[in-house]
Amino acid sequence: MAWWIHRWRAAFGILAAILVAGGLFAAWNTGASGEAMRPAAVAGTAGTSGKDTSPRPIQMLTLFWPPYTGEALPYGGESTRILRSVFEREGIPVEVGYVPWPRALTMFQQKQADILYPEYAERAGQDGCLLSQAYQVTSLSLVERRDMPLRWNLLSDLSSYTLGVVRGYINSPGVDALVRTHRLQVEADNNDTTNIRKVAAGRIDGAFIDPQVYRYLMEQDVSLQPLRDLVRLGGKSVALRTLHACFQDTERGRHLRDIFNRAITEQASDKQ
Repeated sequence: MAWWIHRWRAAFGILAAILVAGGLFAAWNTGASGEAMRPAAVAGTAGTSGKDTSPRPIQMLTLFWPPYTGEALPYGGESTRILRSVFEREGIPVEVGYVPWPRALTMFQQKQADILYPEYAERAGQDGCLLSQAYQVTSLSLVERRDMPLRWNLLSDLSSYTLGVVRGYINSPGVDALVRTHRLQVEADNNDTTNIRKVAAGRIDGAFIDPQVYRYLMEQDVSLQPLRDLVRLGGKSVALRTLHACFQDTERGRHLRDIFNRAITEQASDKQ
């Protein structure tokens, strides 16, 4: 069984404790033809009354962020598996679109999807996001050069470095506050892979990244494997993070969010 499955099982145990103890808590792919995305439509077979009696498919929108999400991953990634399984158990069909994150955010704002995921808790209330309970626990770390490790104890100690971020991503409240007040120098790029390459080349001093994403990319992306002797995951965790889903703040969205939250709470209780 893959190493990241074991890590998810351990993380889910942490999440279960958080949920129970603290009460915590398509868009479609553009195909080869490059056709534009379209809003969700009601689907189903009309009954004798002429009315559609089947549930409208849920349109879920995400990005390539392995091992959590990815079209070619088993089950579409672990986050996708969790969300899909909840709704399919309710008899509601699910369709998933995978697009770059800035595009996903725009499409969700334009109500071209019912659900956007994965997200951090800080997205609540932004861009029309009705936030779910947490369904996974992870963390935020830094990738650094092996021969020039980042030296820091407090986030403010990182002010002398130039660090990579991914465009459109939330990092952590502390990191993003320093960026907003220009006390942290960051350079945004389109994805984690590019940031890893930039660290290896010495173009930036480090980059914020989810450790599971880093490990997956370094193991599975052939183009990054020659860089293993140049970069590493830093020894300190920047922040503990929980993953959530954004639902549309509409009657339908609130209904779907309630279904999802109830299922996650029940699963957490079953783990106790």
